[in-house]
Amino acid sequence: MTSSKKIEFKVNPSRLKYLLDLYKLSKDAFLRLLNRGIKRDIVTVEKFNNILGQKELVPESLLKRIDKIFDKGISWYVSTRDISDVKRSSIFFRKESFNSEIKFESIKVVHKYEELSTDIQILGNYINFIPTKRIRKYKISESPLDVANEVRGIIVEIEKDLIKKEIIDRISFGEDRAYLKNIIRILEQLDIFVFEHLEMPRKIEMEGTHFI
Repeated sequence: MTSSKKIEFKVNPSRLKYLLDLYKLSKDAFLRLLNRGIKRDIVTVEKFNNILGQKELVPESLLKRIDKIFDKGISWYVSTRDISDVKRSSIFFRKESFNSEIKFESIKVVHKYEELSTDIQILGNYINFIPTKRIRKYKISESPLDVANEVRGIIVEIEKDLIKKEIIDRISFGEDRAYLKNIIRILEQLDIFVFEHLEMPRKIEMEGTHFI
């Protein structure tokens, strides 16, 4: 006989507050997201304040609904470990303003790759892998054309070497996908990681929502 008892969790309030600050969400804006699509609000401001004050436990169903917004995984919200060094955790804490309005889904994408970058650094430390900056640091005052030619020269030399070693194939004009694969393999030689992001229709639609 299965138990009908609801599973409830005590969330870490500092982690919820961290997400609200990261996404520039007020409590009201967050609750609008959380209650969207249902006739009667499942979380009121009073209930949310109780959750932040750890006066109420959160049922698993509600935790899953919260996670549909932030995609962090249920265990992330209940971890007792606080976020360390918040200002360094994301560019959205380090910078006060940007050249354009940053939408919710855009923040989520950037933050995802910020976390991935941190994971790579941690894993690199475990195997004593330290990426080397093989392209020098350029100044804004330098000629863009000169910089482009210098970087192109570096890439061409690596490309020749990889073709010689039969690691990549020589490609013809117009083979866009093959060219992209070659560029990624070349950038690997420079200790540059390349990530692919595919936009999903549902997530693009969410960008049209104004939260603040």
